[in-house]
Amino acid sequence: NRVVAISSVGVKSDFPPMPWCWQGYLFGAMLKTIIRSAYRDITALEGALATSSLDYVLVRPTGLDPNEVPVKAYRLVDRNARPYPKELTIAKEDCALFMLDQIFAPTLSRTAVTIVKPPPAETASSK
Repeated sequence: NRVVAISSVGVKSDFPPMPWCWQGYLFGAMLKTIIRSAYRDITALEGALATSSLDYVLVRPTGLDPNEVPVKAYRLVDRNARPYPKELTIAKEDCALFMLDQIFAPTLSRTAVTIVKPPPAETASSK
């Protein structure tokens, strides 16, 4: 049994979100104040999956943008790696592509990952 679910940047080990930019600190403040009930719910989801026997991948997109043009690619972000990504959003379709890839051809297990739109030089083949 496998679960692939959308979570959010800034949850649990990913706090503060996007530490490489001021928008991340602003979003972190929002998570702890005006959208704290959503933060609590997402944290509970992550906790429930972590303590279950299910295989799971939690997807933490930096920002789902309905106006972002899909590029049929995505980039996984390590918050401790350098250089930090300049991209702060990802198309909904590209996030869905990652999720479908993890359902039908899984490469990750029992983890949470942050994804962003890849730099323009990267293509779908460089996922």
